[in-house]
Amino acid sequence: MNLAVFALCLFGVRAYLRQQDWRAAAALVGATAIKVVPLFLLAWLALRGRRRAALAVLPLGLACLVLPIVERGPAQGMRDLSDYYHQLRGFGEGHVVQQYTNQNLAAAVYRLMRPPAPDQPTERDYRVFTASQATASTVYGAGALLVVTAFLATLVWLRVNAVPLTVFELSAAFLAGHLLSAITWKAHLVTLLFVFYVFLSLDRRALGRGERALAGATLALMVVSGLSGRDLFGDTIHHYVGGYSVIVWTMLLLFGGSLLRLLRPLPPASSATRSAP
Repeated sequence: MNLAVFALCLFGVRAYLRQQDWRAAAALVGATAIKVVPLFLLAWLALRGRRRAALAVLPLGLACLVLPIVERGPAQGMRDLSDYYHQLRGFGEGHVVQQYTNQNLAAAVYRLMRPPAPDQPTERDYRVFTASQATASTVYGAGALLVVTAFLATLVWLRVNAVPLTVFELSAAFLAGHLLSAITWKAHLVTLLFVFYVFLSLDRRALGRGERALAGATLALMVVSGLSGRDLFGDTIHHYVGGYSVIVWTMLLLFGGSLLRLLRPLPPASSATRSAP
């Protein structure tokens, strides 16, 4: 299912680049109806896309909401919606899954500051320092707000300044979705195939000295992120990579790098920053 959602996202982006606005909106809305993570790609389409593509999001979103109710029947359809809402309600009220396999920003912050949850007695303690529940919640809230604000503000700036589309804004959208999702299991991270490819295609000769150092650190984290397989690298490394949130910190660096490349683009000769048609 994660591959299907990823494929729908890529299909929607390709359709937009081919001037197929309704098809692009349908693919991205459909992906978001299956899983909420592509919501940031819808924000990208609304803020950076052509007006026709942006306006298509609303009726298509309503269709995704209404058609299942019609298919299931009004009574059962409304019960399905209610059940879905109650499943998400806990996350909306601040519930965080601290399990080491959850690689979102909330879990990373809580594992950094809080002991394992009482309902997870077998979970290891990954605290670097101890803080209260309120402090962990505040730190996560500030981090999440910073990610959302930075992403949306960058898109607005790009739109106002008529900057050509690049792959870095798509990378930022994928990364923001995973960082702020209620749960980000490793199986959800198939989109990192796209994000890693974008950064691995950068021409290092066009980077400044500080940027090359940052790129090297990011590459090292990308490599370490791949060491999470228990069968290949053993149980200890498997837990350390997940518990100390190596993948989350990698995504945060890549997110910041994406925004940096959008605000300070490389010279046009770099293949990684070719503008979309």
